[in-house]
Amino acid sequence: MPLSVLVVGAGPGGVAAAVQLHRLGARVSWWDRTGDIGGLLRNARAVENWPGMPVGAPGSACCDRLREHASTFGLQPEPAQATGSCESGTGVEVARVGGAVERVDAVVWAIGTQPLPWALAGQALPVFHEFCEIPENARRLLVVGGGEAACDGALHWVQRGARAVLA
Repeated sequence: MPLSVLVVGAGPGGVAAAVQLHRLGARVSWWDRTGDIGGLLRNARAVENWPGMPVGAPGSACCDRLREHASTFGLQPEPAQATGSCESGTGVEVARVGGAVERVDAVVWAIGTQPLPWALAGQALPVFHEFCEIPENARRLLVVGGGEAACDGALHWVQRGARAVLA
């Protein structure tokens, strides 16, 4: 009987894991909280380090390639969010939002980075954890962080006519 594996996350790492496990003959279940492929790559203004993609390709184009590649193997993540897991005598039990439990032989946690909680006393401004969640008509942004993702997102919105401040 083939190994059953749950892949949690559908960014580049989750796609690679799901495809390779499928190719090796595993029964693959695949969850992503959005049900879509891409993860944080969806936010990328320009991807310059992906072999086979034109230098500076937008993250959305890379996500399209990942979707195409996964669909070649009949793979599509299910919209589901894991809430916890525990080892049992026969493998791993993973609970999802809503209470359903999936029993598998192994789990690949390909969940990438997680934003830190952000709260200010008396906060009245909306907080977004992904640049693609920001309303199209946004004209002023405060981007908290100075890493590559923060800088890339700020540049993306500046190119769209917004004013972005990095803090």
